[in-house]
Amino acid sequence: MAQRLAGLLLWPRPSHNARMRLPLFLALALLAPLTAKADIIGPARVIDGATIEVVDERIRLHGIELAQTYEEDRRVVPTLPMVDLAGPARVIDGDTLEVVGMRIRIHGIDAPEMDQTCSLPNETIACGALARAALVDLLDGVDVSCEELDRDRYGRIVAVCHAGGIDIGENMVHAGWALAYRRYSTEYVGAEVSAKEARRGMWRGEFVAPWDWRRGERLELSAEEEPRVCCKVCRKGKACGNSCIARSKTCHKAPGCACDAD
Repeated sequence: MAQRLAGLLLWPRPSHNARMRLPLFLALALLAPLTAKADIIGPARVIDGATIEVVDERIRLHGIELAQTYEEDRRVVPTLPMVDLAGPARVIDGDTLEVVGMRIRIHGIDAPEMDQTCSLPNETIACGALARAALVDLLDGVDVSCEELDRDRYGRIVAVCHAGGIDIGENMVHAGWALAYRRYSTEYVGAEVSAKEARRGMWRGEFVAPWDWRRGERLELSAEEEPRVCCKVCRKGKACGNSCIARSKTCHKAPGCACDAD
């Protein structure tokens, strides 16, 4: 009986599988120091607003989260600290400035694109270029101060900007060279109504809203307004279709690109 009790008090002998797992355990124990945390030093390649790559290792920066802004192209824009900028401004177009090297999209307005045209009763004007010129005149010799409100999908700062105490966005809308961008703000709707009633700037004629112009919409010109390009001027005869014929002959062709000299 004592011998049987003594046998029960002994640890059981390790099985064959347990003996086979022992070398693997020792190997992992030896490799453990190699997986310890280490400092990585070297040139960095930016992956996104919270990830870099150093010495072929992807590193997620601690304590940074990315905020998703869903606009037309569903891009991801990193959250960045808001900034205030002040100094001389370089005018890019009717609603975009550059201050101390930073691109600024003026909040709450949308000005015509640089290649955009508008129609007046007797002429077509380059309203995009004129909107930029109006902003250049407004800021001539005056420093601007801008308070950031947001970032757009291109990474530009969206800000309310002032020059000499004047709200630049409101002034551009009041002058008729920009529209209130109702998609993002209704702050300047009153200034737009005033410009429309007084027929200032673009409101003197007809135009396509800048956001529709960017989608490809254009004004439909009447036959009288469409510019006519002559392929041939008939000085000794008269125009007939795309060619000239003697004045004594009768033309049986539809009007073309040939033009009478007078």
